Amino acid sequence: RTKKSQDEIDLLKYINQATVEAHITTMKKLYQNFVVNKKKLIERDVENYFVSYIRNKLKSRNHPYDHICGCGPNGSTLHYVNNDQELKDGQLILMDMGGLAAGYVSDVTSTVPVNGQFTEKQKQIYDIVLNANLEVQNNAKPGVKWTDMHLLAERIIITGLRNYGLLSSSYTVDEMLNNRVAYYFMPHGLGHLMGIDTHDAGGYLSFTPVRSKEKGLSSLRTARYLEPNMVLSDEPGIYFIPYLLEQAFKDEKISKYFVVDKIKEYYDFGGVRIEDDILITDDGCVNLTEGLPRTTEEIEATMAES
Repeated sequence: RTKKSQDEIDLLKYINQATVEAHITTMKKLYQNFVVNKKKLIERDVENYFVSYIRNKLKSRNHPYDHICGCGPNGSTLHYVNNDQELKDGQLILMDMGGLAAGYVSDVTSTVPVNGQFTEKQKQIYDIVLNANLEVQNNAKPGVKWTDMHLLAERIIITGLRNYGLLSSSYTVDEMLNNRVAYYFMPHGLGHLMGIDTHDAGGYLSFTPVRSKEKGLSSLRTARYLEPNMVLSDEPGIYFIPYLLEQAFKDEKISKYFVVDKIKEYYDFGGVRIEDDILITDDGCVNLTEGLPRTTEEIEATMAES
């Protein structure tokens, strides 16, 4: 199950492209109804835009997991599924929604501004996450340990937050990386094997690298060395989770790394996650969700097309 046949790869490509179309449709309908038609919307309305498209495209009544549509602070809850809060102007909405067909799945996350326009603060955090996402795709290939890809994403996140003044410039990125500072902004693993299940089998077996006990790394669903025809999600994120950050502020060992007053300005921010599904090839990887608007400029342009 960890390595896919050509038939399985073709099916996963089809499902992922349908998911891309559904995310794009959702972005456009969100803008049309919230901005143009000035409708009051709840998160579940946005979920329904996606569900309607994916059911028509894949002829599937079921979903691979409970969809996550979290606006504003709800975007910082990793498995938020209530999807019942009203959207407010100026918020981001994190949309983790996939498709299921013939027993195979996609797992894709987009984060977009409710009103179609990123604020400068939102752009800064979003671009850090996008950089991490793309650098993983640039470096994922056979022989690379998935743990090292997680650490690469963490390094980019720490560097970005340090550049924008949320982490102290008095300490090196390496020191903060080694002291697991990134965990407090990305408490989940970088990604997971997928195919028949959203979190597919084979992550930790008797002959594979063992699960780390370190913060953040312990959340990785696999630490395997990548092999051709593996399919994994690539989903770095930055979340502002007050109760988790407060733990860091009180920890004498690591509190010095955090610029507390600056971070508290983001307590109502929520989170950004950018999730693609990647196929490991003989010499690198390909993005199965190619075509999904990812830069802030692409997202704003796509939403305004409606």
